[in-house]
Amino acid sequence: MFSLYEGLGAAWDARAPAAAAALGGALPAALGGAPPAEALAQARALLCGCAAGAGAKLLVYPLDTAKRRLQVQGFARAPALGPPPPRYAGAAHALASMAAGPEGARGWFKGLAPALAKAGASAALGFWAYEGAARALRGAGPPWADEGAE
Repeated sequence: MFSLYEGLGAAWDARAPAAAAALGGALPAALGGAPPAEALAQARALLCGCAAGAGAKLLVYPLDTAKRRLQVQGFARAPALGPPPPRYAGAAHALASMAAGPEGARGWFKGLAPALAKAGASAALGFWAYEGAARALRGAGPPWADEGAE
């Protein structure tokens, strides 16, 4: 996720001057009247973070599905709920069994849409908060700057 974020951020930075000129005052107004540079930095963190989180989740989702299937197999079920979940020997066996099942390889991506929405939103907020805190700390200067004034 961090690698995707840095790559997307570099691509954003390469196109930022043209985007700032095209947007004019629309983005600062949408972000609460922040100065244009601050508004673009916030938009960069939110959009690149969202895309990085969703992209990373998409890449690892089949393994996440296999992990969930391995976790569920340990629970006992009441006979009224139907047959017990299948038993797997490991992640590779779970992935192969899902691909061989009625859904095929599409079974690896069951429940992907809500997972992408959650991962994208979570990563966007995390990167936005991190970048905002980093900008605030960089603007405050080093904590020892006032020590010699006493």
